[in-house]
Amino acid sequence: MTVQDRLIKYAKIASASDPHSGRDYTPSADRIFDMAHVLEEEMKELGMVNVTLGEDCYLFGEIPANIPDWDGPILGFVCHMDVSSEAPFENVKPQIIHYQGGDVLLHPEQNIVMSAEEYPMLKNYIGCDLVTSDGTTLLGADNKAAIAEVMTMAEALKNDPTVKHGTIKIAFTPDEEIGMGGICFDTKKFGADFAYTID
Repeated sequence: MTVQDRLIKYAKIASASDPHSGRDYTPSADRIFDMAHVLEEEMKELGMVNVTLGEDCYLFGEIPANIPDWDGPILGFVCHMDVSSEAPFENVKPQIIHYQGGDVLLHPEQNIVMSAEEYPMLKNYIGCDLVTSDGTTLLGADNKAAIAEVMTMAEALKNDPTVKHGTIKIAFTPDEEIGMGGICFDTKKFGADFAYTID
């Protein structure tokens, strides 16, 4: 599965956090588990070990080292599963548009357009494929694009054993969009010596 395919798959899952839930624990919305369950299953299919999903909706997994007797540092990657609830986040309709310059027509029926004048950085992507929503919802690329990248990396490492690597820890978290993403993060359980947040 390509990184684009994964992003499109994940974007269709409504996993917004809820700043008005009144909860003082994670997840702020049970719907974030919908994303977590999809990722949990995929992590297992990709051969990750120690895959655990807690009641607090923190999902951990490990890509085992393929270097015999690896005892070096353990690298980690962290991404959040929730999206913002500040814009419509349900019934997302991702699409791929091959960009050839000018304005981007997102939704012909409603004439929703991404203006090249308003977004001058578009000129850097002429000839590229853009993954967008249809303009009626957010896409949720924050942070599902990062999750797609990490999962595609895991698949690439699984499929090419000639790429030597140590132990890699993966964590997917809830509620980053409302500032609660780290409140229950168990660094000991995660087990990385150093890690990068991909966002």
